[in-house]
Amino acid sequence: MNRALSITPLLLLAVVVACQDRSVAPTAARPSFAAAGPAACPAHATVAVSDEPSLLSAIASAHPNDTIALNGMIELTHAAAFVTTDGLTLTCASPGSGLQARANAGIDRLVLVFSKHVRVEHLALDGTNVTVSAFLGTNDIGGSADHVSFVGNSVKCPAALASSCVFIAAPVYGGMAGVVVTDNDIQSDGTQAALQLQGLDTALVTRNRITALSPSTDGIRSNGSLHLTVTDNIVSGPWLAAIDFFDQNDSSDIERNELSPGGGDGMDLVGSIRLRFVSNTVQCGDVCFFGDGTQQVVVANNQFQSTGSTTGIHLQDGTDRDTVAGNTVTTSVPSFAAALGGIRVRDGVNNVVVGNTLQGPWANATTG
Repeated sequence: MNRALSITPLLLLAVVVACQDRSVAPTAARPSFAAAGPAACPAHATVAVSDEPSLLSAIASAHPNDTIALNGMIELTHAAAFVTTDGLTLTCASPGSGLQARANAGIDRLVLVFSKHVRVEHLALDGTNVTVSAFLGTNDIGGSADHVSFVGNSVKCPAALASSCVFIAAPVYGGMAGVVVTDNDIQSDGTQAALQLQGLDTALVTRNRITALSPSTDGIRSNGSLHLTVTDNIVSGPWLAAIDFFDQNDSSDIERNELSPGGGDGMDLVGSIRLRFVSNTVQCGDVCFFGDGTQQVVVANNQFQSTGSTTGIHLQDGTDRDTVAGNTVTTSVPSFAAALGGIRVRDGVNNVVVGNTLQGPWANATTG
């Protein structure tokens, strides 16, 4: 929870862009990578491609609002699919189509988006052999990405990545608008973050299934963003935190998500204001909800189930006008950490704690 907090810098590496960044109830059976392929491919496309040369040529010669459909699993050996045309759609020509990199080819990422209103949808993106991330959309370092849509994709990322698996980023606070990330299956095998949203203003993140196959850092990470809607996602597996918001996130809603981060935290919220964490189901092994320096945050009507936490809902370091109301906080194993308990508001002013239900052998029900 005590992490360095800063806007992630974006660096230009060779001819492609590389990013550097910092380091519940049971759910339905986890889909395999192959099984989580596209739900539908378009009936018509501007061009269909089936190999790397034709794909890179089609992208380079594309016109605004063209659709490029991939047929089969295309192996990249020279460069990422680098999109600079506004309104371009990358999608599938047949179910299960997508991109992968050849082993040891030095491919930084599979898809890189520098332009506006680009859609990447219904593709299988196997990032096993990339070095930085599977997907980056940015308006930094020469890019002008805005209104990026990442929909219905299956993504797989390994532990060795230098950045987050799916990364959508602006270099300044609230610097990119209109982002949509929905209905994706993202699998992390030890990555820093499965999905990172940096510097956004308005984004919809919904109905994604985000799974850690081995110990990983963050399921959904946001820094320097505002007006995010994060709803109806399923985040499971051994995450350090299922959701991690830091660096002045503002005015966002996090609702109806199923979070089961193994031995990790359900929600970490640091230095953020005016967020609503409402009607989520959280199964936690460490802190269920952690707030540090938060202001006007509402934590309400959630179901927290601890399987060994030292504390349930924990607020500290000058929290101001936060509300904790109508939550059920249950532990199934004894929790006897001194000065901690089901709900702890360590300091701050004008906070309201009301109407919560605490169950099980907590060391304390509520504590300050």
